[in-house]
Amino acid sequence: NLLQIAHNVEIGNNSVIAAQAGISGSTKVGNNVMIGGQVGIVGHLVIADGTKINAQSGVSKSIKVPNTAVTGSPASLAAQASSYCASVLPSFGRESARSVKVMGEEASDSDKGVPTVIPPCVCRCPETE
Repeated sequence: NLLQIAHNVEIGNNSVIAAQAGISGSTKVGNNVMIGGQVGIVGHLVIADGTKINAQSGVSKSIKVPNTAVTGSPASLAAQASSYCASVLPSFGRESARSVKVMGEEASDSDKGVPTVIPPCVCRCPETE
């Protein structure tokens, strides 16, 4: 349950930080912020009140809008990432799956090109790439 909270970090009231998260120096975390496990936040940022940061996210820019939810590395708006995934997944069919490596192996004709695992790079908000 180790946390790394660096020098000059300010954490607001009622904020929750899960295990193995790290906050670099001089970051200001607002009130009622939820930081998931294994989140990394670089230094000298401002995290607005009510922000929710999903587990294993990497925050490299300030989050200035209150009550924002972010996910991923680099962190992007969770709603944008979800809507992008919803728009991409229907087209992620048999044709495109043939060239995708699934769990370290090339998809074969025997599995009809349908991946058993969707690669994480598919579900990224285009603004973060």
